[in-house]
Amino acid sequence: MKKLLSLLAATGLVATSGSVAVACNKKTDDKSATTKKDLATITGDSLKLAPEANDQAAAEKAVIDQIKAKLTVTVVKTTDVVFSDFKAAESSDKAGSIVVTAAEKSTLVTGKATFALTFKAAESSSVKKLDDITPKELAPDDQTVEKAKAAATAAIVAYASGAKETTDYVFGDFKAAESSDKAGSLVVTAASDSKLLSGTVTFSLKFKAAESSSVKKLDDITPKELAPDDQTVEKAKAAATAAIVAYASGAKETTDYVFGDFKAAESSDKAGSLVVTAGSGSKLLSGKITFILKFKG
Repeated sequence: MKKLLSLLAATGLVATSGSVAVACNKKTDDKSATTKKDLATITGDSLKLAPEANDQAAAEKAVIDQIKAKLTVTVVKTTDVVFSDFKAAESSDKAGSIVVTAAEKSTLVTGKATFALTFKAAESSSVKKLDDITPKELAPDDQTVEKAKAAATAAIVAYASGAKETTDYVFGDFKAAESSDKAGSLVVTAASDSKLLSGTVTFSLKFKAAESSSVKKLDDITPKELAPDDQTVEKAKAAATAAIVAYASGAKETTDYVFGDFKAAESSDKAGSLVVTAGSGSKLLSGKITFILKFKG
């Protein structure tokens, strides 16, 4: 009987010791499982990131990937970490930054860290050089800067679809074409932060001559002898205007013609004269004419 009791007691003691050992091991495992990783242990070059873009979303993704790589934990935004103080990188010489802090209720991480963000330059394949535009010779509808810009814009958009003035390019020096032998020019430069264009181009502007069929020579007016109501310059101009408008409908003083030297008629034997010259930008008239002014007795 004593031997049986001794055997049972020994068996119970072993079982109890085993249970204690298992329990102790379980507590050790639980403690290991709940140990948080300190974000502050990420240091040195590990804090330098190269996001796929210069926006905050790309920066946050790069940070989460780095935490996983360095601390072997997969954190979730808001649940485990919160981001703040984001500053986008502006250039290769001006890096950005973002701060990551462990969420208060996170079971994975603690502490905080500040990551540096390197600038992500636009892919070279998507940026086109303005000077590669061909042809560089443009033929605007006239010699004005507005028509030159319109022609340049059409050439630029055909070369780089989606390009916009100010955002992607800006206009510079303009020089109007003066004749078929003296072309004009227009300089266009890529905007400093354009993602489509770079560099500068100087367009050559061809001279646009007025349509020959619509331009009339003043000297072809007939008759050239006028009979004003009196010898004043006002009446002489009125008579000349009537003759010019009858010859070229729609012609206007200053725009299409300008009056020059005037000499009043003195007698029936001594006629006067009035010179009229076509306006430099007229699309109706060219040359000049000298009207003869009859004396009004």
